[in-house]
Amino acid sequence: MPSGYDPMGGNRFSEKIMLKTNEPSGQAGGVGGDMTFQRIVIALLVLLAAGLGAAFYIDWRLSVQVRTLKAFVEGYVFADAVAACEKAPSSTPFKWNAGKNTSIVGLNSVKLDKDTVVASYTLVADSVFCDYDPIKRKADIGSNFLERE
Repeated sequence: MPSGYDPMGGNRFSEKIMLKTNEPSGQAGGVGGDMTFQRIVIALLVLLAAGLGAAFYIDWRLSVQVRTLKAFVEGYVFADAVAACEKAPSSTPFKWNAGKNTSIVGLNSVKLDKDTVVASYTLVADSVFCDYDPIKRKADIGSNFLERE
């Protein structure tokens, strides 16, 4: 068969268009090193973009799960916190049910050392703060931040 003959269509290609394989670099057209580098860089950029996308997706999923878990814990602790805060002895009484201005600060935690985490659930009723410890089931009342432990 003649050079440049296409067996499917029978068309002949121009000898000028066909790639030469006897270039000094050993690659077709003499452009081997540059094309390989470009392909590697593009592949690394695609992998980097995919990795960042996967990392953001995992972070989003974990934050949704943490918010859901926190909501369940706060819902579980709320009734106990209100009851303990209303029964806690203090010079400024804490009245959640009879209060005019009540709000939930929420579940907080403080890491004292490597192995100890102290959790507290904070409620505010008529400018009186109550910190409830869900582990010890104990409430501490203070009217401002400086009086609280």
